[in-house]
Amino acid sequence: MTYSLEDIKKTWTKFDSEKVFSVLKNGKWEHTPFINGYRPWDKIEGTRARVRPLKDVMEFPEYLEKYGNAS
Repeated sequence: MTYSLEDIKKTWTKFDSEKVFSVLKNGKWEHTPFINGYRPWDKIEGTRARVRPLKDVMEFPEYLEKYGNAS
């Protein structure tokens, strides 16, 4: 897939503001991005939960591959 500079800038801006829902379960953190409005509030099964910036758990190239066309 080919992206223009404008596409990359737009996707980076979105990536920079995205959040992830992290749940500590069985000693490991599981991450669920809030992509496309998904909110897993009603299904928390774990020891701890918190909201973090997506960029703390995912690199931009991975985000671009998975969600670049969703913008």
